[in-house]
Amino acid sequence: MKPIVTNMRILWRAERMRAEAQLRDTTQKMSLLALAALVGVFALGMLNVAAFFALVPSQGSSMAAFWVAAADIVLALALVALALSRRSRPEMELIEEVRDNALANLEEEAAAIQAQIADARREIAGLARSVKSFSRDPLGALSPTMLLPLLKTVVGFLKDARK
Repeated sequence: MKPIVTNMRILWRAERMRAEAQLRDTTQKMSLLALAALVGVFALGMLNVAAFFALVPSQGSSMAAFWVAAADIVLALALVALALSRRSRPEMELIEEVRDNALANLEEEAAAIQAQIADARREIAGLARSVKSFSRDPLGALSPTMLLPLLKTVVGFLKDARK
């Protein structure tokens, strides 16, 4: 029973560590995405105005607005790609390996317990059959190997009772 509890604790710790690591990774990704959005907002606010006024003399109003917006979109997409391309940390592989080992150990122990329960059921069924057989025919159920020691005990008891 002790190994089961130990494996359950290991499994719990591995799952908790895995969840914490995933939360850290997700938080970092979200922070980068928020930064990308903030950069996009500043880009739309400050760079758009400056670029627009710089391009108006050579491109005209319409084309200046188009090129400024295109540059903003490319910058925002690059930041989103950077945030989404972050890989899991190497510690996640170790945590998952520990978790998988704990699960495998628990499965082995559960199989062993199931085998013990099946053996106990068979023994109880055999005992029940023996009791039923004995209750139907008490003398017939006694085998010669059991009868001789029983007779010796009864004779010894009777001798002690006479003294």
